[in-house]
Amino acid sequence: MNPSARIFQCARCHCQVIICRHCDRGNVYCANDCADLARTTSLHRAAKRYRSTRHGRHNNADRQRRFRARQRKKVTHQGSLKIIGLVLLLLALNTRESHPEYGGNRSETAIYCHVCHCECDAFLRRDFLRPPQRTQQHRSLCSH
Repeated sequence: MNPSARIFQCARCHCQVIICRHCDRGNVYCANDCADLARTTSLHRAAKRYRSTRHGRHNNADRQRRFRARQRKKVTHQGSLKIIGLVLLLLALNTRESHPEYGGNRSETAIYCHVCHCECDAFLRRDFLRPPQRTQQHRSLCSH
């Protein structure tokens, strides 16, 4: 039986994402770089807020003072490195043929997880699954 899946809209790029129960950890971003970009944006905002505080301005002034002191100590300069010749890069397309581990005989009408690419159930959830209810028997067997 195929695992159940959840469908949601990426909070950054607004594309629809299908994620299986095994990969779902409360994701709000797609499997592309959206989570990393959102994290970077959040860190930049936090750093900007910190730099605007009195403590942040003083720390920045101290750091710049130490940097300038280090630069004053450097009196020699290294020569330029020899220029390296032209380097060619090959473009690897992200196609099904370039990823044989996803399987070549996949049905076009089936629904697949966008993270692990496994086939999912046709009925999709919109909300999160609740954690399983722990029974009294389970509590007595578990040490926590």
